[in-house]
Amino acid sequence: MKKYFVSITVVSSIITGVIFASVASTANAGVVTFHPESAIYAGSGCPQGATHILVDEVGDLLIEHEQLVLDLRRGTSVLAGRKACSIRVPVSLPQGFYVKSIQQQIQYSVLKSAGAEAKISTRTALSGDSINPFTVVLPADEEIYGDNMIDARRDNLGSRSRREHYCSGTRSEDLMLQINTVISGQKDSIEQDLVVASFGGYIGEGIELEIAACQ
Repeated sequence: MKKYFVSITVVSSIITGVIFASVASTANAGVVTFHPESAIYAGSGCPQGATHILVDEVGDLLIEHEQLVLDLRRGTSVLAGRKACSIRVPVSLPQGFYVKSIQQQIQYSVLKSAGAEAKISTRTALSGDSINPFTVVLPADEEIYGDNMIDARRDNLGSRSRREHYCSGTRSEDLMLQINTVISGQKDSIEQDLVVASFGGYIGEGIELEIAACQ
């Protein structure tokens, strides 16, 4: 049996210069303000009270899911399933700064027989500035067991047109971060396991924002 370590995390950090692999600069912490108390949730994977949003000491946005779980374990006659969650979190970014990049990270646990397959996909948008979906694929040709697996991707947003949009001086300081997450999968028979479940009681998500000053 192959053993993998998988995880889904969306983390938002405020950094000028280097992001994600390094520790966020405390000098820039507070440039971006997240408002999790005003978040809006929708979808079968995040019923009321089952998802928690936190902001850590360096300004990262952390999302903990308790029920974003695909459970098609052995003996279950249902052979395919899908769970989804859409979250909207208000964000404040003062004039004079722009979003240089967004890091999307995923953290989860999985039990999967060969022949079963699944995908975990998260898509992020900041006030209409959309990022291509980030997808973790659990292929059918492998048996996978992982207690805490982590995957991440960074998308650069520092193009000239995007900098001009953020630095024009006419944009609102009140933005909206939208995170759409979907877990889907299928198996060939009731004798197969396919469980994309929680790590430590939750599937976590994180989005890290790299912020730079307008020049």
